[in-house]
Amino acid sequence: MTILNRPFPGAALIACANNHDERGSFTRLFDRSLFEHEGWSTALDHSAESFNPQPYTLRGLHFQSPPYEEQKLIRCVAGSIYDVAVDLRIGSPTEGQFFSITLSGTEPQMLMLPQGIAHGFLTLEPDTRVLYHLFQPYRAEHAQGIRFDDPELAIPWPEKARLIGARDLTWPSLRDLPSSLRRVYS
Repeated sequence: MTILNRPFPGAALIACANNHDERGSFTRLFDRSLFEHEGWSTALDHSAESFNPQPYTLRGLHFQSPPYEEQKLIRCVAGSIYDVAVDLRIGSPTEGQFFSITLSGTEPQMLMLPQGIAHGFLTLEPDTRVLYHLFQPYRAEHAQGIRFDDPELAIPWPEKARLIGARDLTWPSLRDLPSSLRRVYS
């Protein structure tokens, strides 16, 4: 595994070692020594998969409020997504900024996001699958979000979303998000 980019403090775009032979490929998805070296949790709480049959399905921008923020490791395993992360951490050098990248099932890359980051994606192909490894328990009562179309963030989504969950249409803008729902950067 190699870190390709560090879009925010504590976040990283990771290239996975992808070994090929006549049988196919073998890809490492977790490396305790690298994670410990980076200061990331290695205590995986649960994994989840998002299946999205329709292209241009939008999910996000989601996060969990304090004290139940989630560290997430995200990989697209089939299809492709335009993946977006927004730094919500008060006092972070990248507070209020977003990072975006296209992740694909054909490219062995993952995105590690620390606690205090909102995350979402737009599928770019039919039958897209996204794998999440989460290092803290999910708490439904702390599930939050911010607007995917917040004019101040001005995220350049590559296509107009055709399918958006009703709840994702109700989230506030980053400016209107109460500070009590945000992590303080340390």
